[in-house]
Amino acid sequence: MTRILVTGATGFVGANLVRRLAAKGAEIHCIIRPKSELWRIQEIKRALHVHTADLADMRAVQRVVRNVKPHVVYHAAAYGLFLNQDEPVEMIRSNVLGTIHLLEALREIGSARSIINVGSVAEYDPHTASIDEDSVLCPGNAYGVSKASQSLFANYYARFYNMPIAVVRPSVLYGPYEERCRL
Repeated sequence: MTRILVTGATGFVGANLVRRLAAKGAEIHCIIRPKSELWRIQEIKRALHVHTADLADMRAVQRVVRNVKPHVVYHAAAYGLFLNQDEPVEMIRSNVLGTIHLLEALREIGSARSIINVGSVAEYDPHTASIDEDSVLCPGNAYGVSKASQSLFANYYARFYNMPIAVVRPSVLYGPYEERCRL
């Protein structure tokens, strides 16, 4: 069975993702922050292997990755999506440093056949009328800068370490398990 590791499983994107994966019967491991709210995944928690770790803690991330030895990784963890999350240092700590720790641990283990880094439309210039895959990254806020940095590091690891990484940048997402204040 394919072992899947998901970061950010308690967030909107991650929760919807783990629900779909669980419905398909996948072996799902999740890294969640120590103080995560579990309301989005509470009813499927028994179908998940939950590992509590801060992505900014390199040893904790290495320990989880060594134990899981994932085949597929979805890196959906993010900090800075909400107006009250406006600390650039925490965005860098979580979104950039956390990504580097995850990619380093995955590089060390070498078990991943596919790594999907979930970026954001916030990585692009907010004044651009049309965005495509060739658009230049030009974020308009600290969150976008941290996510663009995350994407650039993912691309770096893909090129220089030949890791199987794809970057996706979803935009204007909505649906089940979204915070009411965001609708």
